Amino acid sequence: MTTPPGPEIPRPAGPEIPRPAGRDIPRPAARDIPRPAGRAPTAVLDRAGGAARGGTASFGFIALMAALGAINAFSTDVVIPALGAISDEFALTDPNHRQWMLLSLFVGVAFSQLLIGPIADSFGRRTAAAVNITTYVIGTLIALFSTSFALLLVGRTLQGLGSGGLRVITMAVNRDRFSGDEMARVVSLSSAVFVLIILLAPAIGQLVISVAPWRWLFVVLLAQVAITATWFFVVQAETLKPENRRKISLPSMLETYAAVLGNRVCVGHALAMAMMFGAFVGYLATSQQIFAEIYGLGDLLPVAFGVLAAMNGAASLVNARMVRRIGARAISRLALIACAVSGLIGAAVFWAGFAGVPPLWLHMVWIAIPISAFGALYGNLAALALAPMGARAGTASAMIAAFGSGAGVLVAWIGGAAFNGTLVPLYLSFGLAGAGGLICMRFAGPGASADERA
Repeated sequence: MTTPPGPEIPRPAGPEIPRPAGRDIPRPAARDIPRPAGRAPTAVLDRAGGAARGGTASFGFIALMAALGAINAFSTDVVIPALGAISDEFALTDPNHRQWMLLSLFVGVAFSQLLIGPIADSFGRRTAAAVNITTYVIGTLIALFSTSFALLLVGRTLQGLGSGGLRVITMAVNRDRFSGDEMARVVSLSSAVFVLIILLAPAIGQLVISVAPWRWLFVVLLAQVAITATWFFVVQAETLKPENRRKISLPSMLETYAAVLGNRVCVGHALAMAMMFGAFVGYLATSQQIFAEIYGLGDLLPVAFGVLAAMNGAASLVNARMVRRIGARAISRLALIACAVSGLIGAAVFWAGFAGVPPLWLHMVWIAIPISAFGALYGNLAALALAPMGARAGTASAMIAAFGSGAGVLVAWIGGAAFNGTLVPLYLSFGLAGAGGLICMRFAGPGASADERA
C-alpha cells in the first residue's frame, strides 16, 4: 500500500541565492559518511603498500598465526627439563655449558630478525615462510642425529634462525591483512597463546623424557612444524601483492641502520631492552639447574616454571591496560627500579643470610618481582626505541630486535657463566640489568616522552 502524494507546497517569493561560479557543492565521499560508534570500516587503505586492509580476523586465522609464531617459544622451552640428561650424555665438564642449548637458539633468532624481513618484502610471505621452515627442519634433524654437543648446538642455532623468522612473518601477514584496532587484537590474542605455550612446553618436555630418550623431543618438534606448515600452506594465500614487493636494497638498509645508531633515543632504549632481555634469558638458561638440581623438584619443575610464566603473562596484560593511562616511559622506569632494587637486595640478603640458597617459597616470591617486571618492559622499551623512526620503523624494528637478542645472549652468557650453585648470580644479573637500564633510559633523554602514549 502506498501513500498518495500531498499537495505541492509553494516556495516563498524572493531573490534566488546565487551559487558561486565554477564551483559545485561537493557530494560527501563514502569514506566521509559518519559510521556508528564502535564500528570500523570494512577495509582500510594501506598508504604504505596501497593494499586494502581491514575486516575482522577469524578464529582460524588467529589460531594459525599463533601456531606459526609459537614454534619458536615451544622449541625454546620444551628442552629445559632435558638439559641435565643432555649434559650427562655428552659428558660436559662444565655444567654451565648446558645453558648453550638455549643461548645458541637465541643467536639464530638474532640473525633471523635481520635477514627475513627483506626476504619477505621482496619474494612474498609464503616463500619466506618456506625458507624458514626448511631451515628449521634441517636444524631439528641435525640436533636429532647429533653425535657431539657442538653439532647439537649447530642444529639449535639453525632452529633459532628458522623459528625466529617465522615470528617476523606472522607480523607481516597480520599487517598485510589488518590495521588499527583489529591488528592489535590479533597480536594480543596471539600473545596469549605464546604465554600458554610457555606454560605447557616444559610440562610436555618432562612428559616426553619420562617415557623416552631426550632425542624424542626433536621428533615432537618435527611433528609440530609439519602440522603447522601444512596448515599454513593449505589455508593461507599470499598476502603481499606483486606490485607491492620491494627489491632488497643494501644501501637503504645501511642508511636505516646508521640512523638508528645515530639516534640516542633508539640506542638508549635498545640497550635497556638488551640488558633486561639478557637477564631474562639467563633465568631461562639456569632454570633447570636451579629448580631441578638446587631444589630437587624433578617432575615438578614445569609447575614452578609455569607459575612464574603466568606471572609474566599477567604483567603483560596489566601493562596493556595501563600503558595509555600512565605512559610507556613511566611504566618502564618503575619496572626497571623494581628489577634493580629486588635484584640487588635479593643478592645481598640471600648471600648473607642463606648462603646463597633461600627456601624455595622465598625464592618464588622474590623472583616473581623481576620476572613480572620484564613482562611490562620488553614491549614498552621496544616501542620507545622505535618512536623516532617514522617511515623507517620496519627495518629499524628488525635491527633493534636483532640487537636486543644478540646483546641479550652476551649478557645471559656472562650471567650464566657465573652460576656457582647459588642464586646470587641470578639476582645480581637482574639487579645490574635494572640499574643499567635506568642509566640507559637517562642517556636516551626525554625525547621519547612525546610518543609514550602513542
